[in-house]
Formats: sequence, C-alpha cells, structure tokens
Amino acid sequence: MQAAPFSESNEPLVSVILPVYNAEAHLAEALQSLINQTYRNLEILVLDDGSTDQSGKVVASFQDNRIRYIRRTENLGLIATLNEGLELARGTFIARLDADDIADPSRIEKQVKAMLQHPQVGIVGSWVQNFGSIQSIVRYPVSDPEIRWQLMYRCSICHSSAMFRASVIKSAPPLRFDSDYQHAEDYELWTRIIQRSKAMNLKEPLTLVRHHEQSVSKKYNEIQLHNTLRIIQRTFSQFGIKATFEEIGLFRKFADIYFNFTIEELDVLIPFLIRVVESDKLEDYIRKRIGLLVWHLMLNNRLLSYQRKKFIVSQFQKKISLELSLLWKHRLLLSHTKNKFS
Repeated sequence: MQAAPFSESNEPLVSVILPVYNAEAHLAEALQSLINQTYRNLEILVLDDGSTDQSGKVVASFQDNRIRYIRRTENLGLIATLNEGLELARGTFIARLDADDIADPSRIEKQVKAMLQHPQVGIVGSWVQNFGSIQSIVRYPVSDPEIRWQLMYRCSICHSSAMFRASVIKSAPPLRFDSDYQHAEDYELWTRIIQRSKAMNLKEPLTLVRHHEQSVSKKYNEIQLHNTLRIIQRTFSQFGIKATFEEIGLFRKFADIYFNFTIEELDVLIPFLIRVVESDKLEDYIRKRIGLLVWHLMLNNRLLSYQRKKFIVSQFQKKISLELSLLWKHRLLLSHTKNKFS
C-alpha cells in the first residue's frame, strides 16, 4: 500500500497503541487512517496477540518506518496486550485506536495541540462517529467537571479516541489496565487517571467507531455491565459511601434524567441520594448536580404526593445550597397537579 512520506519532526513523539487479534477484515483501514494523520511524528505500535488469520500480512503490506510490529505466538488477551503497549511506548503522548476503528486525519494533531495548551490535562478524548450496525454521533461531556460527574455512573471517554500524557501514566506508581475489570478496563483506568490530572474531550467526532456483531459491547454485555457496576461501587466507596448494585442501578437511571420511578424504587433511591450528598468527600459541583436532579425529579414524577415531594425537596435544601425560586413550592404544586391530571 502507498504510504504517506515520513519526515522527522521536533514535535513531541506520539505512540499509538493498536492491539490486533484476527483483525484482517478492517486492519488496513485502521492503519491507513494513522499513516494519513496530519501529525507526522508518530510511532505506530501494532501489537499482534497471536492472530491466526492474515493480520501479519496486512501489516507487512504497509511500507512505513513508523510502524513497529510486535507479534506474540500465543494469545494473552486484550488487557495484557494494552499493558505491553504502555511498556513499549516511547512517546510523550500515548494514543489508542482499535483495529476495526478509523481515526480522522486531524485527530492526533488536534489532541496534541489540546495537550500542549492544557498541561494540567492528562487524558483527552473526543466525540465519536458510530458506523456500521449503529450510525450516530456520541457527544461525550467536554469539560473536566462534566467528565468527572459522568464517570460516577458511566464511561465518559471513548477508549478508541483517547490520548494520555505518558508522564501521568508512567509516574510512580505506574498506571496499567486492570485485568480484574475485563471489558470495562478503560473505564476503570480513567477513574484512576483523574485522581492524578484533569480530563477533557474535544467537541468533534475525531474517531469513527465500527459496530458489528463481534463488538465487545455485544458479545460480553453481561460481564461488561457487572464490572461497570463494580467500578461505580468502588467510586462511591472512595466518598465513604457503601452502595449496593440495586442503589447503583437506580442512581444511573437518575443521573440519566429518568423520572418514572416507582414508589418502591424511590424508597431506595432517595435515602441513598441523601447519604451521597452528606459525604464530606464529595465535590461541591457533584452535590449541587444531584440536588438539581432531585428537584427536576420532584417536578416530573407522577406518583409521589405533593406533601412528600415538598418534604424530600426540603431535606435536600438542608444539605445543599439549591438556588431555587422563591416560588418553588408553588411550582412544585403546579407540576404535581399537572402530572396528576394529565
């Protein structure tokens, strides 16, 4: 295949980790998208985890001295392969791409620029364009506070769009993907990176993510969900809060602005939210976000009585400085009446 000309640069080296396992169907597209990057100072670490197909021949068809092809004879799995990539990476920045995804030509250039402009940021992702069996744009939160809020209940940086600062990953103790959180290893790592640095997402789709029947989210949905709940449970424990899977499941729906909880669900959710906002380890913006979501829940839920809604709101007002209208009781009554008779 024709490779773009390579020229040395004084710009920071970027190591791109591209794990491969029987990826011959789409690997050429992924590699070509990296070769075509407008940012030239790359090393492309193609880590072949014991493929039994023609992946090696696909890599060999590219004549570009930025490609480092490392092949294992046995299959050790994605997490071991990713960690090997982190060990081998020589770059100032380390980027990720999956072997069936495609990087926009300007992706690396724009992410490096963001890293250089924001030295406090240790990880930067982007919005993504889904294609294949799912076609949509995923608009991840952009700012550090919004990313941190969303990391409390879901992954808010797409793994295949991520670039990390090597100094954050490799400083002692070094951060690595944890095999105990299989199929959610990226989410788990992000929760540890933000303890060392800030995060951001670029407000445009710079990675095209392919969806098909062999996608991890389809093949291993139950394992991925279980480990996601464990990660969230650990996050709450860092705030001094013990959370059951039931409470976490309800919190995820609540954070996603779901209003139609049953009375039984609210009997679990509301006491849990009170325990959360009572934590003295919780960032103030997260406490306020929860309070405002409780307010909107009270405005929109159809099952609770007006008196109980008023009581719940007053409980949260004691713990959070909610900037509610002086007419909040009137608004609550109007919304309750509207929901009751609509």
